[in-house]
Formats: sequence, C-alpha cells, structure tokens
Amino acid sequence: MGTIIINGKKVNYQGSLTVINGKYFVNGNEVTDWNELTKDQKQISIEIHGDVDKLDIECCDTVTITGNVKKVKTISGDIEIHGNV
Repeated sequence: MGTIIINGKKVNYQGSLTVINGKYFVNGNEVTDWNELTKDQKQISIEIHGDVDKLDIECCDTVTITGNVKKVKTISGDIEIHGNV
C-alpha cells in the first residue's frame, strides 16, 4: 500500500492511479471522496510514496514519486521520480 498526498491531504491507495478531469480513479474505480481535494483549485500537486503500477494524469502542476513506477503518463505537468521506471 502506498500514500498519495494531493494538495497537502494524505490518503492511502494500492494499484493504478488515474486522474482525468479532476476525478481520481484507483484500479479503474472512481474514488469520489478524493474529488473534493482539488475542486476549484488552480494548482494541483501530487506526491506519492510507494510503488505504482500505472500512473496516468491528465493535468497537474507537479507529480513527485518516491518509489518504483511501471508505467507513467501525463499530458501536462512536471514529473519527478525517485526510484525506477
């Protein structure tokens, strides 16, 4: 299990993470209580501690991953990885 920090709010996850249109999906299932974390936010920062199978983010300012990533994709935003891809 890993930890993800979205705009300063810490939550736990396991598996694949996808962010599309401000909606969060873990293993293909929407996590609706996370959506409020970035609602009406102009800047979105994501920090992940732990291994990630797949990370697919449509838009954010920064993503920092401390762990290994099998697959990562972003349309807009900077990605910093401290681990293996």
